[in-house]
Amino acid sequence: MLGDGSLKRHSRDYDIKLNTIDIEFAETFSNMLAKLLNRKVLRPKYIGRKRGRNYGWEIAYSSKAFYTWFKRQSLETLKKYIEYDKDTVKYFLRGLYDSEGSNYKCRRISLYNSDLDLLQYTQYLLKRYFGIRATGPYLVTRAGSIMIRNGRRYRRKVDVYALKICRKRGVQEFLIKTGFSIREKQLGLPRRRK
Repeated sequence: MLGDGSLKRHSRDYDIKLNTIDIEFAETFSNMLAKLLNRKVLRPKYIGRKRGRNYGWEIAYSSKAFYTWFKRQSLETLKKYIEYDKDTVKYFLRGLYDSEGSNYKCRRISLYNSDLDLLQYTQYLLKRYFGIRATGPYLVTRAGSIMIRNGRRYRRKVDVYALKICRKRGVQEFLIKTGFSIREKQLGLPRRRK
């Protein structure tokens, strides 16, 4: 929900959903959410393209209790759950980087987001729990700038910032200690295009 996940309520349904082009990410999300909700693991569903956009895989669970609880949370109140132990920190970072991160040829790991507090907290977690130094956050795109995606023009609504791990040792430590659940990102390969 701090990355590509979403919460939606319609009529009596309280959906927790993820749309992604990476099946590995969808499977990991499903496994973690099923464990959290004490439910049977659901298989991601391939939904292809919607409104000219490549959505790829979708996973959805429904839980009024989780929906209600999560809607009342902020980054501050979530910190005690994120920092419960080193494993919860690792899985939080892995999910965030799977969703919003990139690995450029195993030379630079970047995380992009519009929430400065989230990026600064991520920087703190990397340093405190794994000894990894990340630089930034740097402003990479300004609100109001034009972006072209799938031949259509969009005006960005928010500033986007980046956090970067550039030192060779830091990149190696990240890939070993936290890593990505998406194989292509873990290996620094270019993304698959469908």
